Amino acid sequence: MKLRALQTCLALCLACLAGHGMAQSAPLPVCPVATELPVQRLYGLWRAEFIETGSQRATANATVLFERHPAFAQGVRGAIAHGQGRALLSGDADEGVFTLDESVDGINISATWTGNIVPHACGKEIRGTWTDITRQRTLDFVLRKLPD
Repeated sequence: MKLRALQTCLALCLACLAGHGMAQSAPLPVCPVATELPVQRLYGLWRAEFIETGSQRATANATVLFERHPAFAQGVRGAIAHGQGRALLSGDADEGVFTLDESVDGINISATWTGNIVPHACGKEIRGTWTDITRQRTLDFVLRKLPD
């Protein structure tokens, strides 16, 4: 009886180990290299944090929406909503470099965004510098993509 119980236990343990080994050999989800990120990965909602240069804390937060740019296949168009209101956005990511223009009135550029897609973040994080042209103010920014 004890032998039979031991054989059953051993068989179950081996089955578990075999299943565990199979789970480890399953392919990992594909994470594009930052320099080869398809523009479609930028579409959607993002959370923006603005940080005083040299500080570790966010001084302001905003919500950003990126959609397909109607005139440029490799570009994005969108909007940002923050405590001071709303602005329009337009830009692109080329070889891992992210550039964006911001316009409060829809005509003139009021701020620029320049940054880099963070390697190994699967296109879900961008870090760089935001410059308010009208006030000559510069802040660091972090954009993090919100779940779909």
